[in-house]
Amino acid sequence: MNSKLLRAKAEQILASSLIDDGDESQSRRQLHELQVHQVELEMQNIELESQNEAIRAADSAYQSLLESGKVLEFKHIQLQTLIKTTSDLVWLKSVTGVYQNCNPRFESFFGTTIDNILGKTDYDFVEKTSADSSRFYDLAAMQSNKPLVNEEQVTFVDGHTERLEITKTAMFDQDDNLIGVLGIGHDITARKQAEEKLRQAEEKLRQSEEKLRQSEERYASAIEGSEDGIWDWSVSTNQIYYSLSWKSMLGYADNEIKNDFSEWKRLIHPDDKEAALLKTEQFLNHKTNKYKSEFRMQHKKGHYIHILSRTIAVENERGKIRRLVGTYVEITDRKRDKSI
Repeated sequence: MNSKLLRAKAEQILASSLIDDGDESQSRRQLHELQVHQVELEMQNIELESQNEAIRAADSAYQSLLESGKVLEFKHIQLQTLIKTTSDLVWLKSVTGVYQNCNPRFESFFGTTIDNILGKTDYDFVEKTSADSSRFYDLAAMQSNKPLVNEEQVTFVDGHTERLEITKTAMFDQDDNLIGVLGIGHDITARKQAEEKLRQAEEKLRQSEEKLRQSEERYASAIEGSEDGIWDWSVSTNQIYYSLSWKSMLGYADNEIKNDFSEWKRLIHPDDKEAALLKTEQFLNHKTNKYKSEFRMQHKKGHYIHILSRTIAVENERGKIRRLVGTYVEITDRKRDKSI
């Protein structure tokens, strides 16, 4: 609002308070002029305050824009730092397959700098078969509504190879227009090597278990087909097995004797028990290399028969005996013949 308009407004405000009768004194006129001037100043102050408020609002909006820009710039720096320092290969291609950006890890793949990569395609760096495959997955990713993942064995320019898990995702601008495809290659070489070692170990275990099963089948067939009595004692678990021929040698059916060491103690002749147990203890403590002994055991019918016992030890990898396996042969007739 200019000074002429302010003055007119002031005079309009004060007009009603003045009476122009032609006899007004000079002092009254001067007072009138002062009052008009005061109103002019007050109106100007109001206008200036209004202008100042508008300026302050504009300045606040400008500062907000600056702060917003700083935040965006900081986030951009963070993102760029993350991309540059990650161990993954990261790259961005246009819809037509032209490289738009990449990180240092990807530079090492092609063996050149980003300046020599931007504006070029895979066909400028790798053989046509590999470039065709890459282009196929690029197009598939851009046509999909979700990231596509595949594994690929790649050779770097320095000659070393890596197994990569490659994720490709379609990229869009703020108006939802397709602008290209983002690629991330994660090195899974160590993981694949560990998986292969595990697979080989599992295969060896399967083969070992199969060999053990076949061995146990042969062992079981040999035991059941032998006329000798067979026993098998696990030292660590104290479990013992008596074959059918072992039990029948003493006149018992299979279900009449438990697979328990107490049965042997019950049936051995009292006069032979201490010597037999001593030899077993010496054998377990490696104080003797052979375990061959003779003793008497009670038949189901009550009489005693003479037994020739032979034992072998099965040791673990540390040389500790874990099993004793033995045979019983009845030698009652032989003993009788010698006594005649």
